[in-house]
Amino acid sequence: MSPTLRSVFEMTLVLGTGLGVGLIMNAVSENGLDLQQDYFPGGTSRTASPAEVPPTPESDSSAAGSIDPELLNRLASKGLTAATFEEVVERFEDPMYAYEAYVFIDARDDDHYSQGHIPGAHQFDHYRADRYQEAMLQIIPTSMEIVVYCNGGDCEDSESAALFLLGLGADPERIRVFTGGITEWTERGMPLEQGARNSGVMLDKTP
Repeated sequence: MSPTLRSVFEMTLVLGTGLGVGLIMNAVSENGLDLQQDYFPGGTSRTASPAEVPPTPESDSSAAGSIDPELLNRLASKGLTAATFEEVVERFEDPMYAYEAYVFIDARDDDHYSQGHIPGAHQFDHYRADRYQEAMLQIIPTSMEIVVYCNGGDCEDSESAALFLLGLGADPERIRVFTGGITEWTERGMPLEQGARNSGVMLDKTP
């Protein structure tokens, strides 16, 4: 066997072994991913250009604020609507928030959620959708509006989680994606809750 063929054979062997070990570890881990689950619903569809996306009240009004028009169009192409910081605060401060007429969904993982989330927000890590599906099925029919968020910026976990909710039967007109995410929420000095939902443990912002 020539040196070149030997190198190719050895590289293939190493990659194959690594893949096999990875699949075995994923299968035996309680946090392993379901390899048949689509974790990015709608992610493979072609994103419509701005000209193809029909105008929405949110994209035409001043309520859109400083949200990137390209982001608005991307959300619209997936049947989703953005929510500004001001709109999210309005829902959070509404007395009906305590009765879950307005529901916040944190689309981040366990570590990020426990470190600090919007007080009262439910967690829905779409990579572990099966863990939260039952709770989401109870929330969907009783809420007036569901606001989904993640880190904000380039993070698309909120979009993926929102699409999962649509797949569970949520009304698209009652789903909003907070594009600023927890980053804008924190930067604007809003409260954060640590640990489990409704733990009452608030993040100390004292320097």
